[in-house]
Amino acid sequence: MTDSTTSGRRFSHLYLAGGDPRSDSSRMRRRLSVACPLTAGLDDHLEAELGVYAGHRQLSSRTRAYLGVAQKFFVEGQLRDVLDAVTLIYHFTKSRDPENAREWREDARRIFAEENVSYSVDEEGGVHYAVDSAFEAVKAGALSSLRGPRYANAAAMFEQGMRALDSTPPDGKGAIRAVFASAEGLFRVMFPSAARLGAAEAEQHIGPELTKLYDGDPTARRAASKLLASFKSWVDGAHFYRHEQGQEEVSQPPLGLAVLLLQEGSGYIRWLAQIDQKHG
Repeated sequence: MTDSTTSGRRFSHLYLAGGDPRSDSSRMRRRLSVACPLTAGLDDHLEAELGVYAGHRQLSSRTRAYLGVAQKFFVEGQLRDVLDAVTLIYHFTKSRDPENAREWREDARRIFAEENVSYSVDEEGGVHYAVDSAFEAVKAGALSSLRGPRYANAAAMFEQGMRALDSTPPDGKGAIRAVFASAEGLFRVMFPSAARLGAAEAEQHIGPELTKLYDGDPTARRAASKLLASFKSWVDGAHFYRHEQGQEEVSQPPLGLAVLLLQEGSGYIRWLAQIDQKHG
């Protein structure tokens, strides 16, 4: 039995998709190579911009113009070059055939989604790291809570963290550090006497605020105290990627762990801003 949401869809998209998005995929690469527009001079443009082999050097210049970019470029090239090529191909083709460029952009979006890789394509063909819709919603909520001059520094650090996650490969360590700095900056705006954000400082300053905020609502106060305990645990967890004794450089966290720390941190930033706004 099927319904309108499943009728006519491919079996693999219905039953084999899912799980954590991957950073690379041989199927994605081959599909991109087939979808690549046959635009004269595109292979030379990619070679000039990326500094890597992209065309059919064994053929004449006239023939190469019709065959376009070599499949080997997509299948065997570095991931950074393949993802950069999505953007370069869009802009090169847009100046010559806007409709063809639009089709390439939409093909790339569809291929990324169907092959479950962790990238999205914006309106101008730029490729970005993408986690999932839930993460994007939490991120958007945190940013919306940091509007206005009072939160300008916290917002700037938060956006820096999202850019670090958006890099290729994702810089989870840099993202965690920046999002923690955003939370700490917001915390110190709320409590100027606090020298830092640590678990003890969070208990000392936020605890009394929650008592006042939920005065007369014991259920909400108990729930908020548990949330405060979780926030303190998040602070302690994030500290592992801010300082690591015995090493000059902190090792990169597993991507799934980094995303979870960032998602929770985004929620706590929004929560802190709401507490601050309710108390003026």
